[in-house]
Amino acid sequence: MVAALAITPPSGSITAKKTAVRINVTGADVNNDDGTQHRYRIRFTPPSGLEEETVSGYSHLFNVSADGKHEFNGYIFPGDGSWTVRLHDEEDNSDAATLSVTVV
Repeated sequence: MVAALAITPPSGSITAKKTAVRINVTGADVNNDDGTQHRYRIRFTPPSGLEEETVSGYSHLFNVSADGKHEFNGYIFPGDGSWTVRLHDEEDNSDAATLSVTVV
């Protein structure tokens, strides 16, 4: 499968410090090669100029459903600009999918 991320409301219509978003994961790998479940986080990387230590965020640790899906609700971006949203594989410290998001 090929993992993908989608955001609601869409990029460009999200207001910093006000709009709660939903991130949908699709197509993520369910199991590792040894049969154990993949564990993921959604990571939010701020645009340059914002201090990453104070504004970056991440979701809870989760496994995807049997069909490779997960829904993360309620994230509010703490600043405007061009953010990167990542589906981060905690097992091998890699990004399974990325999404660029414009926050106004």
